[in-house]
Amino acid sequence: MLHKINRSIRVPKALRNRFKQSIIRVTINPGLYFRSEYLVRWNRNASGKLTAIQIVQRARHRYPTLNWSDSVENYLVDLLEQAVKKPAGLSNEEKKLIARFVPLSPVEKIRFMQKKIRLYHYLKTLTDES
Repeated sequence: MLHKINRSIRVPKALRNRFKQSIIRVTINPGLYFRSEYLVRWNRNASGKLTAIQIVQRARHRYPTLNWSDSVENYLVDLLEQAVKKPAGLSNEEKKLIARFVPLSPVEKIRFMQKKIRLYHYLKTLTDES
């Protein structure tokens, strides 16, 4: 049986008046904890985009009525959903290639498709004859 992971998050001196405590203790679902390691720096040696106190601060802002642990877990779920929905980044070459193409007007779209249909019929007649 998996137990929730306990984390003690030290609050910087600048934020102690806001949180009214120097250490915040949270328990986090192990699945959420391990999936969020690439997003959150849970300890000093880990790599991540956000620090643990930033997560607590944003979670408390988004879910003010919940306790510390529940608000952090809900915020982690939100972060993971955003990471999944975010499309893969394009390289600079792909961005330049996409920028070259401008949207066609409806008339140009019709002409383009008529040309493709004519080409299709032409190629079909060539293959039928052989």
